[in-house]
Amino acid sequence: MQKKSYKTAGIVGTIIVAIILALIIIPASFTRITDADVGIRQTFSGEIEDTVLGQGLHQTVIGDVIKVSKRNLVLNVESQPIVVEKIPMQDFQLKVNYGIVPSNAAIAYKTEKAQHIITDDGDVYLLGQYVQYVANSAINDVVSKYKALAVNDNRAAIETEIKNSINVKLKAQGKDKFVKVNEINILKVSPPKSILDSSLAIVNSQNALKTKQNELETARVETEIKKVLAENASEKYVDLLRAEAEKTKAEALLKAAEKGTLNTMVIVPDKFTGVGQLK
Repeated sequence: MQKKSYKTAGIVGTIIVAIILALIIIPASFTRITDADVGIRQTFSGEIEDTVLGQGLHQTVIGDVIKVSKRNLVLNVESQPIVVEKIPMQDFQLKVNYGIVPSNAAIAYKTEKAQHIITDDGDVYLLGQYVQYVANSAINDVVSKYKALAVNDNRAAIETEIKNSINVKLKAQGKDKFVKVNEINILKVSPPKSILDSSLAIVNSQNALKTKQNELETARVETEIKKVLAENASEKYVDLLRAEAEKTKAEALLKAAEKGTLNTMVIVPDKFTGVGQLK
């Protein structure tokens, strides 16, 4: 009876261990594909199946399942495009937002293996390297039509032109059946240092010229003011002399009147020498 109990306990223990192992192994033997992903089946021998895997759990006991996001994929691209002045920009950075064609993801993964970007975390950027290459080409084509200092002022137009240029290039190479660029966002624009230095020198020169013109205009106005004041001062001085003369004359007449000699005053010409003689 006791041996039977030991035997039963052993069986129960084995079952429990098996269940625990199953709970550990089973989840690791499946890959979950959500509605935001598409699955790509890789066989035990390493071949890629053409048919994509939809939403659900897919076994990985034999072979593997590669997840690729159906959402917007974002890549940063840095470049130094040549502008109208025939010199490279100091810095030009943008963000490429692109998406995959889910139904062709497996074929793209199989036929364009050298063009993908796979991060250390296992994230797959389908045709990521190719998109970066085409983006650089489009940047050079578009920005070359602009002057260095006009690039930043025309961001919106340049973003649209680059997006359209990339999609045209993708279509020309037959890659539009795999990916499509949805949006371009320019992150940083730095004109060539030589252009910035020249622009600053021009601004400083214009400011200096404007300051000099202001100084000359101020001097001219001050000269005009002094001239007017001088003219006014001369006229007032003459008037003052006349007033002083009239005052002196009036005072003399007043004194003569007080002495009673006003009626006997005789005005003698300057050159009078005697009666009947006038030299």
